[in-house]
Amino acid sequence: MKNYNKILFKSILTVLFLGLILTGIYSVVKAQTPPNVRGWVWSDNIGWISMGSGQTTESAGIIYGVNMDASNVFSGWAWSDNIGWIKFDPSLTGPSGNGVGARAVYDASASTTALKVYGWVRACAGTVSGTCVGGTNGNEASRVDGWDGWINFGESALPRTYGTFLSLAGTPRQISGFVWGSDVVGWSDTGKVIVTDGIGNISVSISGGLDGLYNGNTSYTFTSAGQNKAINVAWHVTDISGSVNPTQVNCRLSTSNTETPNFVSTLNSNAVAGPNVLAGSTAGHGTSTGITISSNTGTNRTYTYTCSDGLGHSSSASITFNLPQYINGTDPADNGICGTADNKIYSVADPFPNGFSYCQQGTPSPLTPSNPTPGNPSEWTCLKVNSNGVDSPQCSASRQNGGGSCVPNPPGKVNSPTLPATQISCETLNRQLDGDCCGACITPGFRLLGGVCRPDGTIHEN
Repeated sequence: MKNYNKILFKSILTVLFLGLILTGIYSVVKAQTPPNVRGWVWSDNIGWISMGSGQTTESAGIIYGVNMDASNVFSGWAWSDNIGWIKFDPSLTGPSGNGVGARAVYDASASTTALKVYGWVRACAGTVSGTCVGGTNGNEASRVDGWDGWINFGESALPRTYGTFLSLAGTPRQISGFVWGSDVVGWSDTGKVIVTDGIGNISVSISGGLDGLYNGNTSYTFTSAGQNKAINVAWHVTDISGSVNPTQVNCRLSTSNTETPNFVSTLNSNAVAGPNVLAGSTAGHGTSTGITISSNTGTNRTYTYTCSDGLGHSSSASITFNLPQYINGTDPADNGICGTADNKIYSVADPFPNGFSYCQQGTPSPLTPSNPTPGNPSEWTCLKVNSNGVDSPQCSASRQNGGGSCVPNPPGKVNSPTLPATQISCETLNRQLDGDCCGACITPGFRLLGGVCRPDGTIHEN
């Protein structure tokens, strides 16, 4: 009786299968890209189920197959000579209406060496239309004879009574375990199915700021020497596939200089949560302890955080901080500046500094500059006002030589006692000393036209 039921069931499936061919389902089922799932599933009830045609061009035959994407979700079509097309789709909900399409996730409670595979696929022959085109994404009403076409790759909740796994080791990676497809498909062995690529996928993001903030403000202009700013960096690694084993994730931080700050280097239970990192990570996240930058040195530094998931995928992100070194003297108010005595030429009789200032800003060094003499100028420096400034360039003042020669050049003349017949230009004698006519060419006490030259350089009129 049991063999009779099987023969009858296969006969019904054969008729249904021919109907599917006539409705053209072959012509609409294609794989958009070469699938990464290969191999065969064996069922004692319906025989071999092909996970892909192995074709890459349409001219070579019908292109079909099952693919696992970067999120480890299966989609596409498998084929059985006895029950026809089997649909893999993330939108499938199973017979209860609240399940999910077949997928693989990392669950350390289930295994640390393999991904847990669970969820539903559907044989289209179990739907009303027989093509999976009714309803929403294959969630079509079931046939009225009791077979709904649903096939379960395993339970999600632990402990599982049955299910399948996808190995994390080796390339390609092996699927193992049994799926259940009710009395029609029965138990099916997945031990001859492999996945060639697409397992795992991580994404790294990085944020930063200054003085304990992570607001993206990474530039600062120091306003004085001796200031300090703390650089803060937070990284976040997202396991976008839901399949990464955190203990296999390896991350490293590289900088644009030789400094090695105290960053978390691997993502595991010891990872430190940082402020304002993105939510939703299943792999880990962390922050720096803060690196202090002094205005005396400054920095223009880029931090790059790179992670790999142990499955051939890696991701990196960078952030640059711009804190230029503060250069003393940037603000003129901080600097020493020479006063009005700088570059002054004093007459032989003029006192020093004669009402002129040593420094416009800052303190002279030496505090009391020496008195200039002919051939020996006085030199001093005006010291910076504070530590942010710079000292002035060298300031200096000189004195005229009293033995200079006088050139006759009337008018505006004076008389020289040594040259009673000569009239000498006041301009020549004065050398621009306050309008008097004494100094450079004569000494105090000499009689001049209109008066006597006083020791202070002025004329005493006759």
